[in-house]
Amino acid sequence: MEFQPMLSLRTISLLAGVSRQRVLREIAAGHLKAHTVGKRTVILASDLVEWLGTNPSNKQGASSVKPTVPLLAGITPGNPMRYVQRIAYSVAEFAALTSLSIKTIHRQIADGRLRGLKIGPKGRLVIPAEAAEEWLRSLQVRKVG
Repeated sequence: MEFQPMLSLRTISLLAGVSRQRVLREIAAGHLKAHTVGKRTVILASDLVEWLGTNPSNKQGASSVKPTVPLLAGITPGNPMRYVQRIAYSVAEFAALTSLSIKTIHRQIADGRLRGLKIGPKGRLVIPAEAAEEWLRSLQVRKVG
């Protein structure tokens, strides 16, 4: 299974080289899909790649939106970011991948929205990869702005 990282609006604006307001306008217009986790709005990496490749403003003669960070170099909508297959993620790893805080991840687990497992003698909390996928699919796309 693959897990697609989620990026914050600030990260999206930095990667795409556009303002945060433009990102919000693109979400409001329905050109860029956004997900809400708690109070946080995040974008899937694959949705960012698709938006960069099919941005409607590019067809209207506006300057093309191109990634400004090598992180997205060579990525196409048909070939999204690939990550090493994982069995489980630590809470810190999952928080980093989703651009959310560790506290938010713990809240998602406590509320029963995200499944976590305690393993080992000290009861380390991990998130199984399939639980991460289920949680991601359960997020609702909503317009922001």
